[in-house]
Formats: sequence, structure tokens, C-alpha cells
Amino acid sequence: GKRVQVFKSAYDTRYATTEIVSHDGLQTTANIIADWPGHTSAEHVFIDEIQFFVAPHFTGDIVAIIGSLLLDGID
Repeated sequence: GKRVQVFKSAYDTRYATTEIVSHDGLQTTANIIADWPGHTSAEHVFIDEIQFFVAPHFTGDIVAIIGSLLLDGID
């Protein structure tokens, strides 16, 4: 019943382009991004493969973004 958003780097297309896929084959749909979309109404945010959220594949400071989410009460 929680509002959740899942984010994946647009650069990471190893297993799927629009889903996060585990080595065991579990998967879920993800928001594919190259820069942070801004405001979220989610209560929980999941970021897959954070090492891909760096230039030149991502615009912005992912550590600062996570800090901002936490300050807004988003896990």
C-alpha cells in the first residue's frame, strides 16, 4: 500500500531496458532516467545500480539528490 518509485539509469541496458532484473530472473518496471525528474510523490524511492548515475550518463549529483529525498522524509 506504499507509494513506490523505482529508477534505473538509461545507460544500463544489460538485462532489460525498461525493467530491473535480478540474476534470479525477478523483475519490476522502472523509470528510466538520465537526469532526476524532480518532485516525487513516492514514500519510497529505489535506485538501481547507482554507479551508473554519474557523468556522462547522468546529469546531477545523485548523492545530493538522495540527501534531499531523505530530508523530505522519503526513504
